[in-house]
Amino acid sequence: MPITKSFWDWWISQGMDHIKSDRERIEDKRVKTALLVAYTKAIKEASTDTKS
Repeated sequence: MPITKSFWDWWISQGMDHIKSDRERIEDKRVKTALLVAYTKAIKEASTDTKS
């Protein structure tokens, strides 16, 4: 699944939620970091496949 504008709109909106507790915020950051790593890895693999 490619990263689309709607994905980034969603990503940014997640960061706008200041009502959450610190614990929830830390948990969200972990989830987002894991997602970002997964997306980055998928993009790298996809671009590698294209070149080969």
